[in-house]
Amino acid sequence: MKAWLTTTEFASLAGMSKRRARKICQQIGDGHRFHWDGAALEVGVIHGRPGRSGKNYIVKACSLPDYLQERLKASQAALEGRSLTISGSPAARERTWWLHILGPALEHPKGSAERKAALDAIAAVRHLDWHGRRIPISLRTLQRRLARMEGEGSIGPLARAGRADKGKKRVVVSRAWDKAVPFDDATKAKLAENLRQHIRGLIKAGMKGKNLCFFASKYLREMTEAHGFRPNDEAVLTRACKVPTHLCDAEAIYKKVHRHRTDRKASVDAGPHITRTTKGLRPMEWVVADVHHCNVLVEKESGRLGTAKAISFLDVATRRVWTDLVFFDGRGGVRNIDVIETFKGMAADPAFGLPELIYFDNGKEYNFADFLDDALQLAIPLAGGDGRQSRIVRAQPYNAKAKPIEAWFGHFEQQYLSLCQGYRGDDIVNPKRPALGKLPAPYLGGFDAFRTRFFGLLKGYEHIPQRGDLAGRSPAEAFAEHVNTGWSAAVAEPAHLNSVFARPVTRRLVGGRFELDGRKGGWNCPALDRYLGDTIVVRVPIYHAYNEVNVYTPEGAFIGIASPEEVYSFGDPRGARHSARRKKEHAAALRRLEKSAPTIDAAALIVAHGEEQMPMLPNAPRAVVSVTTGERTANVIVPEGKPQSPEQALREERREIQKLREQVAANLKRAAS
Repeated sequence: MKAWLTTTEFASLAGMSKRRARKICQQIGDGHRFHWDGAALEVGVIHGRPGRSGKNYIVKACSLPDYLQERLKASQAALEGRSLTISGSPAARERTWWLHILGPALEHPKGSAERKAALDAIAAVRHLDWHGRRIPISLRTLQRRLARMEGEGSIGPLARAGRADKGKKRVVVSRAWDKAVPFDDATKAKLAENLRQHIRGLIKAGMKGKNLCFFASKYLREMTEAHGFRPNDEAVLTRACKVPTHLCDAEAIYKKVHRHRTDRKASVDAGPHITRTTKGLRPMEWVVADVHHCNVLVEKESGRLGTAKAISFLDVATRRVWTDLVFFDGRGGVRNIDVIETFKGMAADPAFGLPELIYFDNGKEYNFADFLDDALQLAIPLAGGDGRQSRIVRAQPYNAKAKPIEAWFGHFEQQYLSLCQGYRGDDIVNPKRPALGKLPAPYLGGFDAFRTRFFGLLKGYEHIPQRGDLAGRSPAEAFAEHVNTGWSAAVAEPAHLNSVFARPVTRRLVGGRFELDGRKGGWNCPALDRYLGDTIVVRVPIYHAYNEVNVYTPEGAFIGIASPEEVYSFGDPRGARHSARRKKEHAAALRRLEKSAPTIDAAALIVAHGEEQMPMLPNAPRAVVSVTTGERTANVIVPEGKPQSPEQALREERREIQKLREQVAANLKRAAS
């Protein structure tokens, strides 16, 4: 009777599954159980494939229950001179054969004399192998096999010994090239590395397929010839330098470099991404804006077909969408003013209002967002912050996954707009066609009818349960939950938002008017007639035409709304009445300004100040200087006659001054002596 059984043989003999047999053996081998079916099974372990982690269990036949031992004896037909009947793959038959041959030795402990005697007995006779051939087995072979079976060897026990160079590359480029070229190993390795680098460069440049293999082979041939190998037969060199396809496929990772350089969107989409959740967000805390083509054909007034553009703002917390449609009869795209008008409508709706933070794309139709930041700062200040943080977030280029509204557009189009007549699909080059060569018929009723249907579908969407963060709730239900917990919107009047999308311009008032955009007659308003300053700040709209502008003081105080001044014809009485009204307003402003300050007599204030002061008392003089011109004086009589000329009078005056100086000097000299 066979000494040891594999788990497969044990399972077949006991009529159970292989998985069940292995589990029983594992539990007995690990000491978690000791009996099975009333018998104390003896379980051994051998190492090698195909067991889990190379670990296999064997069951000693004599430890089986009695009825299984009888079944085993009856099933075995071990006739001398015939090989053991084994089924399965060649590797499985080899493993089973070795287990059968070494079974008598496995019954004895390691290192025992009984095991040594059993091995000697096995080596003394010739055995029929799994191929039916009678072969001798040396004692050393039996010892090595037995050691590997019991986990003492470095090679799998019941399998053939592996190659010593297993895992090492045995071919440098190809067998043909390695055999043909007479280079040493270092040169071959260097050329192979140069070839790999060249293949990487070709793939990075976008080359692929047969062209890649051709130019790689050409490069290898040029390198081989440059190093001195030039056989007489060109065909030999051509065959030897043919680069295998697998060598090019091994560098396929460099295709990603080419994709990153030529198709950035595909590269970014395939790159790493994070997962975000909208749980805990308030309505309008995060709003994402975008413009999308509604892929439904609508007939224009000109008879041509076109599609409407949806300007949409997605509330991330509730998945509600505020949107408006723009349809151009001619050519054109969405402008800043179109997006501004849609935004103003959302800001005035109490179910939406002003967003706390808004996520914009980088398109030119969103340039107005830079002016919107200040308005959002005033509407919703940061809680606990320093009062200043940008409310505008710009999307990274080619990063559509970061904008939830992109996914919403895809969902709304596939689930709702695709139900409309005239739906053409996303692919403009290859639109959906109801018949070969024909576009779908446009939506009946033109743009007005399509607009009605679009907003009807949008309202239906808001009341349909959604998956994801809404967890089976509809957008309307999610919004109602926030409203019930106290949320309310911060709204803004559309007219007040007009001043946001404007640039400040300083102007000087001349005659109660200021010049702007070359309008004849200037700009004025009644409030400017009452304004007595010389300089004002005008908010000039940037994105839309205007006939009114807001006017502010240099300090930022609002003055009024100015409009172009009317130019009157000569003699028109309306001009006189308008001028009189303006002068009256200006005079009233001056009177109010006069009354706002007290009346003070400045001259009397100065006189009173002088009288309050003490009289000025001089010190005694240090010396008295007297000047005399002689012992007597005489009256000088100016004779009548012709008056002197200015030159003569000047010369005469200079002579008199000189004489006076000489006389004073003489007197001082006498006084000193």
